[in-house]
Formats: sequence, C-alpha cells, structure tokens
Amino acid sequence: MNLTSWVFNNASSTDFSIYFKRAPVPDIVDKPKNIIYFYLEGLERNYFNDELFPGLMPELKKIKQKSISFTNVKQVTGASWTMAGMVASQCGLPLLTLFTNHEFFMKTFMPDVVCLGDILRAKDYHLEFMGGAETEFAGKGLFYQSHGFANVQGAKELLQSNPDASYVNSWGFMMIRFIH
Repeated sequence: MNLTSWVFNNASSTDFSIYFKRAPVPDIVDKPKNIIYFYLEGLERNYFNDELFPGLMPELKKIKQKSISFTNVKQVTGASWTMAGMVASQCGLPLLTLFTNHEFFMKTFMPDVVCLGDILRAKDYHLEFMGGAETEFAGKGLFYQSHGFANVQGAKELLQSNPDASYVNSWGFMMIRFIH
C-alpha cells in the first residue's frame, strides 16, 4: 500500500527540479544561538492543554514558552515516517527511497545534499544526536554522521552510559543538540 501511495503521489512530481532552489546561507550571525531539536512522534498540541492533561509536561511547557513553536504544519510526501521526517526537517527535501530498516548498506547518506548539520558544523557548532532507538535503524546514525554530527548515540550507547534499562522504552526518545 505504501509503494502504491508513493507512486501515485509522485507520478506528477517530475517538476521538482524546476521549483527546487538552493537557499543562501548568511555568512555572519551576530549572536549565534544554541539550537535543540526535539523529535516527538505522536505528541500533539493537545498534550499542552492543562484542562485536558493537567501538569503533564511542565518542563517541556517551559521550553516551549521561551522558544519558537510552529503551528499549522502539514506532512508532505516523503516525510511520513521517522527517518523521512528527520531528513525533511534537516535537509528540506523528501526522502523518496525504499529500503528496509535494518538493510541499509550505504557508506554515506545523501552526500551531495547540504543539510542543517552541514551548515551549522561549518559555522563552528558542535552537533550531537541522541536517540532512543538503535542508530542502525533506517540509517539514522549514518545520516547524522554524514552531515556534521560529531557525536551520535543510540540505545546501545545511551544504555552504556546509564545502565538503567528504564531509560529507553520501546518508542525511545530523540534529542539533538547544536552547541555554539
């Protein structure tokens, strides 16, 4: 069903190269900021509603109040699964490839694409990725290593530094730090 959907949705997308424009990257930023990306699959804005979920996420609410938060965000073709969403949010491109999650045999991940990690690394940011799943899943570790991340940790690495098995659940967590 996914393959049929992909073919149907992409049959008319042969004009992608007409609309794709490489964005200019500013050379000078007066005050570089620290950036934290949270990938929170399945988390929706209703969870911030204290009437529906009183006291559910107080620390995340504090972060949200001090941050830029986007609304009315739509999912696009090529961004509907974990790794595709990460690629789309980091690189501004859909991930239109088919492979199984543990049979990812490439040596680099989208080597000719400039992603946020590449830009920030060139601006002297130190980039880290931490995720609750294994880094081998869908080529996730390879993606981040290929795009400027100095430290990439998944379930195995995180459990080595914190042997408490309750630290990671079946869904895990994901956090990226960009430190300048």
